[in-house]
Amino acid sequence: MRIFIFILSSLFLLSGCVSKKILVSDDLLFEQALIKSKSVRIQDANGKVVAYILATYINEVTNEIITDTNSERFFITIYQAQEASKIQDLHFTINGDSQNTHVQKLDPKDPLIAKFAKQNSWSDYFLVTSKKQNTRTILVEFLNKEHAKVGVNFSKNYF
Repeated sequence: MRIFIFILSSLFLLSGCVSKKILVSDDLLFEQALIKSKSVRIQDANGKVVAYILATYINEVTNEIITDTNSERFFITIYQAQEASKIQDLHFTINGDSQNTHVQKLDPKDPLIAKFAKQNSWSDYFLVTSKKQNTRTILVEFLNKEHAKVGVNFSKNYF
């Protein structure tokens, strides 16, 4: 009986030495993305939330699929609860420059969605890019004719 308890306790103690590197790599990416994410709500005139927007500044997230360092890149997730009141004409600007802001709606099978979001059918995903900004902060704004303009500020990491 002593031998059985000794073997069992040894196995229990040694199980804590298993490498966690495999478990941590995906968690690290989500942690970096979470740190560089900000959310904002678009509300109607009555204060009812029409859309939830989550913006992630992906320039400062370390991953093998992010290779473009010549532009500012944002992964945008938009959730609109009411199908009937969906925002039809939403525009994005980076630092107020609509001419150099490019918006690409992402295909549901895009690898960026797999890396930065838990893909679902009720959200829309966009990649918003702009030329490299020589500022310490970047303002991403969401514009629509029917609702007030909203935006989020991101600070660049200079370390």
